[in-house]
Amino acid sequence: MRKGSGKHAYRSRYTCYASGFAAAAVLMLVAGCNAKAEDPVVVKSDIAVLHVSEVKALVDGMDAGAKEQIRHNPQVLAGLLKQEIEKRALHKQVQDQHWEERAEIKAQIEKARQEVLLDTYLRSAAGVPETYPSQSEIEQAYKLNQQRFLMPRQFHLSQIYIAESTGAADHTAQVKASDLAKQLHSTPERFADIARGSSDDKASSTQGGDLGWLAENQIASEIRAAVLGMSKGEVSDPIRVNGGWHLVRVLDTKPASTRSLDEVRPELVQLLRRQKAQDNAVAYMNKLLVDQHAAIDEISLQKVTATLQ
Repeated sequence: MRKGSGKHAYRSRYTCYASGFAAAAVLMLVAGCNAKAEDPVVVKSDIAVLHVSEVKALVDGMDAGAKEQIRHNPQVLAGLLKQEIEKRALHKQVQDQHWEERAEIKAQIEKARQEVLLDTYLRSAAGVPETYPSQSEIEQAYKLNQQRFLMPRQFHLSQIYIAESTGAADHTAQVKASDLAKQLHSTPERFADIARGSSDDKASSTQGGDLGWLAENQIASEIRAAVLGMSKGEVSDPIRVNGGWHLVRVLDTKPASTRSLDEVRPELVQLLRRQKAQDNAVAYMNKLLVDQHAAIDEISLQKVTATLQ
């Protein structure tokens, strides 16, 4: 379609810039290029230029995991540079059209500015001490929230999926699944090999059908009903779910349990601090109202309400 041709042309041109330059930028960043002595261009477009120093500043603000991805795959950085160029292109259009001078835009900007000021000030004024919560408070919260940290029974499963072909007789896939089930009931150790050659679920077939660990409530009800009564290493009869047949093998199970305090501590601390910050903010605002001797005239309020109906 002609409508998309410009977009695709832009993306192709960008890819030529970003893919090659991103790889070079990664090498410069890893080598620790001195931006003061030399600051070569990484990406150039019709409206913007990105130098190594700017790319480095962008990367420096990322977490360790994102930085590691960039080191091993320059295309990750290329995607980030694309977003930056798009943002700058959009910003130029805003400037060219004097968008911020529009009355309604000015009003929205001022409203957002006021909200940022009030929100940041309130969070500062009602801040939570670094020492909160204490060990005893964490332990008490853990005891009161045991239900929150329950882990359901888990199953390590493998599957072979036989899809029902559109327009084919329904029994074709069922017969194939039944034949495989007969083989696997006598030789369950061959499950992985057969999954690689026979399963229609390509994502799991390459792993020998391995689906990894699944919580009981993550398993389709038809399959869950079967595996709940199976023992480790056992292969199910064919199970029909959503237009296909599944053969499932139970590799292992874990009983339902409660996550330990050490496991949930970071989550619990974050929860308690967030709740404390909310409580502090409410208390601060209530005190502010008291200090300002704020009062509402109920009669006048009713008159105003009546005019809105």
